[in-house]
Amino acid sequence: MCGRYFLKLPDTAFGEKIKRKTNEYSLFYKEGEIFPFDDVLVFIRDKDQIDIRSMKWGLKEKHRINARKETLINTDIYKGMRPCVIIASGFYEWHLKKKYFINTDSEIIYLAAIYNDEGLLIITEDSYKDMCDIHDRIPIIFNNKEMLEYLFQGDLKHMMKDIQIKEV
Repeated sequence: MCGRYFLKLPDTAFGEKIKRKTNEYSLFYKEGEIFPFDDVLVFIRDKDQIDIRSMKWGLKEKHRINARKETLINTDIYKGMRPCVIIASGFYEWHLKKKYFINTDSEIIYLAAIYNDEGLLIITEDSYKDMCDIHDRIPIIFNNKEMLEYLFQGDLKHMMKDIQIKEV
């Protein structure tokens, strides 16, 4: 995955609930095209419930924005990091100087990530389906059930999503 994604909170009950929580907590975050080191919205586990936070995307000191699923266990850089999920509408990828927007049929998707006090990294895996023609990596995309299993059990298992790819 390259280094950008997109967020537009929908005008639905769920989107409005997120907006109310961000106002209640005075969270600063960006909507629209999100770049590395922007403040982003995430869900984290807080004891036995899900909470919302704003965090920096990326670890500046280590010059990283993504983490490969395959190397999470064996790399010291990830020690002490905890699971979170990024709230997104889709993400961008470039291929042959063309920009593509990738999403699912959901207005909100959840991107697997890990975080510490410095910031967060998006977890990527090998691409699948039509994405293979554009890039060899893709962020792990969760549905609601998978997102909860990840946050509460650390389970990165998920079904491959039917993705939509549109040149922009």
